[in-house]
Amino acid sequence: MTVLGYGEDALTLHAITGGLPGVLRQLGDDTDPVKALIFYRPSFGRRSSAPTGSPRSEFGEFDAIIGTTRAVYIVEAKWSASAELTGTDLKLRKEQTKRHLAFRAYLEEWRRDRPADWATFAARMRPILDHQDLRLVPPSAGTTLARNLAYVLGRLDVCGPTIVDVLLFCRVSEATPAPSTCGTFSIVTHMCVPEEGGGFIRLSA
Repeated sequence: MTVLGYGEDALTLHAITGGLPGVLRQLGDDTDPVKALIFYRPSFGRRSSAPTGSPRSEFGEFDAIIGTTRAVYIVEAKWSASAELTGTDLKLRKEQTKRHLAFRAYLEEWRRDRPADWATFAARMRPILDHQDLRLVPPSAGTTLARNLAYVLGRLDVCGPTIVDVLLFCRVSEATPAPSTCGTFSIVTHMCVPEEGGGFIRLSA
């Protein structure tokens, strides 16, 4: 079976499956890649809060979250065709930076004092989200979003204490320059060589 993919999602999958050693090396992380915990495209609700109207619980979908013995890396993936790239600067959209702030807030509070139940944790999170002016409210206990959040936060308990926002820039050509700036995000690159005669990359032999 041969699996070919195209675009940002396929490039991300290629990077975290075939290129993880290089990604961790660029981050200065000596964890054995085999022991890393990877969430691919974890979604916490695809409709984030609108600028106006009532705050929502959903805050978006990450490209990946990588947990190692050293850190938790919250990954935003881009490539040369990404609209956010201008020259050597990549400026993420407001909703993209917002989801990083939101997940960091959840993870830091979860680690500060792991709750016995979600309702207790949600009550603690509400003033934290208000203080950060994210226009978010914690999801109600028993909802799919609450269960997914609790599962991811719980699985990351065994990972290192540092939380790092990462821009994973996937290159499809040696001539493609990587961005030199992306706010406060750590930038790592990964080369994905397309199949001959097209823009598709091979995801399996």
